[in-house]
Parts: sequence; C-alpha cells; structure tokens
Amino acid sequence: MRLIYVADVHGAFERVRQLLYETEADVYIIAGDLVDISFHTGMTACRYHDLQTYFHGIRRGKGKAAMVLEDFVDELLEDPQLPGEMMEKGTRYRRETLHARRVLRQNYRLLENMISLERQGHIFCLPGNHDMDLRHTALRNRDLHLSCREAGPLRIAGYGGASGQTPGIPERYVVPYRAGAGINEETNEMYRFFKETRPHIVVSHQPAYGIHDFASPMGETGSIALRKYCEKYSVLLCLTGHLHDQWGMEEEDGTVYLNPSHFGKIMLSGGRLAEGGFFYEVEVENGRVKRITHRKLVQGAIHDVVVHDREDQRWEQTIVHRGRFEALLTGRNYESGTERKSSVSDDSETDLHRLYELFQRSRIGETTATIESSVRLLEGELPHNLAVDLMSGSGNGEKGDERLDIVLYLRCGCADHIPCLSEKEAACPLYCQAREKIEEILGEKVTFDIVDCIDLDRVERSIRDQDYECQITQRFISYRSMCRIVNEPLIAPVENLLAANEEYRREVEGNIASYFSVLMNTIRHVRSFQTYESRLKALGMTIPEPISRKLRAYLADESRE
Repeated sequence: MRLIYVADVHGAFERVRQLLYETEADVYIIAGDLVDISFHTGMTACRYHDLQTYFHGIRRGKGKAAMVLEDFVDELLEDPQLPGEMMEKGTRYRRETLHARRVLRQNYRLLENMISLERQGHIFCLPGNHDMDLRHTALRNRDLHLSCREAGPLRIAGYGGASGQTPGIPERYVVPYRAGAGINEETNEMYRFFKETRPHIVVSHQPAYGIHDFASPMGETGSIALRKYCEKYSVLLCLTGHLHDQWGMEEEDGTVYLNPSHFGKIMLSGGRLAEGGFFYEVEVENGRVKRITHRKLVQGAIHDVVVHDREDQRWEQTIVHRGRFEALLTGRNYESGTERKSSVSDDSETDLHRLYELFQRSRIGETTATIESSVRLLEGELPHNLAVDLMSGSGNGEKGDERLDIVLYLRCGCADHIPCLSEKEAACPLYCQAREKIEEILGEKVTFDIVDCIDLDRVERSIRDQDYECQITQRFISYRSMCRIVNEPLIAPVENLLAANEEYRREVEGNIASYFSVLMNTIRHVRSFQTYESRLKALGMTIPEPISRKLRAYLADESRE
C-alpha cells in the first residue's frame, strides 16, 4: 500500500490539485491548517483579531470567560444601555463573524471540488488550529477528527486542532482541543478515542511529546497523551504537523513518526515567505513501513529530496537532492532563493484581470471591432448621468454577426429593488431614458443587448456599510475588470471609494475569484456549463448573466476543438 501525507496546506488548494494529478497512491491524507485565515485578506483578519482582543477583555472583566465569545457579544448587544462604541464594535464583530463563516465554508467547498474532480478513493482530511470543525463543511465525509476510517487492511484515525486559540478564527467554529493535560481515559479525549478505535495509523495536527515538538522558547510542546498512547499500543505510523520547522522522520518503540513540514507557503518573521511544497510518500508492505520518501512539489513537478529504506531493523537514508535537503535543513528557500518576501503583489494574486485571460484564448475575446466602433459613437454623446461598459456579445465572431453587450451605470436609487431588466422598463424612468438614448446613438449601426443595470448609489452604500455579500457590488467589480467604459467620470467617485477601502475591495474580489477557481479546475474535466453552474450553486454563488453567457460560450467553444 502506498500512502501520501500532506500537512499544513495553508490555503494552497491548487498545489493539492497538482499533487493529486501528478501522483498515484492508495491513500491520501491532507492534514492540519487546510486554510490560512478565515477571510480573503490578512487585513480583515487582523482587524477581526483586534475586535476579539477587545471583547476578550470585556468578557474576562465580567467573569464570563467560559462563555463562547460570539455568544457573549450577542448577549452584550441585547443591552439597550450599551455604550455607542461598544454597540458599534459588537455589531461589526457579529457581521464579520458571519462573513468568516461564509468564507471558511466556501474554501472547504473549493477544496472538496478539486479533490472530487481530480481523484476518487481514500482521501481524508484533518482540521488544524486554523480550521473550523469540518463536520459542518463540504469535507464532512473526509473528516478524520474523532473518526476512524478503513483503507484496505489499515485503520486510520485522527485528532485535529491544537492547544491555544488561533487569532482571527471565530471561537464558535474552532475545533475544541481536549487532548492537553491528562493522559488517562477519563480526562483525555484523544487518548480515549484512540484506545477505543485502535488505529494502525494515527493522525494528529499537534505532535507527540518529545518528537518534532520543540518550539522556542517554550521547549517541548507536544501532546503527552499522544506519545503515551503510541508507546503503549501498536501504532504503525504517527503523522503530525503544526510546527513547520520540526520536520523529519523518527522511529520510537516501533512507531514511525513523520512531519513533512509545510505544504503551503507560510510567512516567517521579518516578512519572509517560505515556499513549502513538502510531503511524504510511504510504502507499507505486510504490516511494516518499508520505504519513506520525502518529496517536494515544485510548479507541478515532483522532486525526491530524501529516501529512507528499511534494512532489517535499521533505516538507511539516501539524500537524493543535496541542494533542496540542505535548504530545508537550514530553513532557506531553494526554488525562489532566500530573499523572497511577501508583498502587495503577492496578496493581489486574485486580480481579476488575470482571471479573464482565459477568454482571450477563444473567439469570444476576438470581436473587438464592434466595441471600438461603439466607443467612438458613444463618446461625447452620452449624458453626464449615464455611463456604460461594453463587452463582446454572443455572436459567433464572424463578420456581420458581432453583437455588443452593454452594462448601464445609473444613480436611480431603485435598481436594487427591481429584480430584472424587464421590470425596470416599467418601473425605472431613468433606465428607460438611458435605453432610448443608446438606441438613438447606435441606431442600426450596431446590434446590442442591454444585459445589466448597476445602481451606483447602491454600490456606494455597500462599500460604506462594508457589505461583503452585495451582489450588485460584486457585479460592478466584475464588469470593471473586463469591460470598456464610456463616460468614466460618472463612476470615478465609486472607483475612488473602492480604492480607499482596499481591505473591503479585496474581500469582495475574493468572493468573485472563488467561482473562477471552480471554473479553472472544472474546465479540464467537463464541457457542460450546467455541471459548472451546479458547482457554483453548491458554493452559494450566483454569477452575473453576461459573464454566465460568456462562460457558457467558452465551454461550448472548447468542446468543439
């Protein structure tokens, strides 16, 4: 049997997909810190942590430390005499807690989407201290926490989470860690669970005491219960993580302990970014571990670093790649060098311009002549209270069959109350005037469709209210990333407001980028837009109809090639 073990993913879902695509194994275990933060940006996570710290102090002062923080804040907000500042912070804390829950669950759906499309079979996941309880996510059927799974002749059981609260994760959703003090069956949940299930392989995010567990300046920080269990009962493998620099392989009392180091990128002190990509491939034969290969994923390619072969009662170590081994040993990056640092550009990888590059590879992105001629016709003719975005429409790209899709921008104060364009014709006089003006300018020169209408007042309000889920604002950002604007001065104040609220903008872009992640993963496997759309609905996403039409046409275009 061949087993692949990955720890500390920290949001590197594309790497997980590449690993599943490039390797073959009977069992995959993806363990510990599957996500990095519970928001789309570090700025929002830091602000949320500040609110947590604020309410931690108030909770402690009121003698309610045993109360879940979210419940405590809800209780505070019921007091009509609550000071204004506390009320404002409590309302914001409640709103951002709900946003964190949505982002976390969305991330786990994305990971499940990648796993289920790429590979079938035994693929299990374990939550770490950065994760929420996986029982309430799309990964519930892969969850190893307090669960024992069968994989051929082997039983695999896990215990997730870690001691200590992770800043920026809502308390309500953290995996409770009840495996710290105490090693007997009455007081230690981990010990009791493993004793009941008697697994051959145990998976724990927190390491065992004395093995891969040294953290400066505290010293040995591992679980005494886990170490005692492995010493007392027959355990083939003990797979852990959590402490990224305490990687390696050790065998004690017949149990092989493994920590592969981090698979995803992580931030080190001084802002340096450690590249990661490490995992173990383990070969088990006749109930014994025969070979362990420490490997590294680099841009879709797999490289062996160290191989451990069992020779009778001892292990023989062979360093396959001296450079990568020594870099790992000394805490340096090998692929990108030691000076790689996090920057704004690293944080901007969800830039929507990059996501739309796929359209330029098909005929959809080639019908630009109609757009250019329409810009010339509309510039200088549109009234000051109307702006439009232009993009190629649903024609087949042949001369004479090009269409134009038009998005209207108005300040009408009603667009968020009117569900469809046909109803706007009857209820919104500004919309009707705008449509008539465009028909007058373009006449019969250009065949066009008005595909959406964005109320700029509603967008501004959502930005000021920090409404991350506003569909109108998500549509506005999507269109502005792919379209050609005419009469930009009308929308400039809104774009300036977005630029001044970078944290909010990136959170909204994170929501939008999620459905493109599904597309980029799905497109290699299916050519049906309905299949893609059903996956988006499972993620709780609704994409704008013009973009939906483009994706449908793109998938149809790809299927003909």
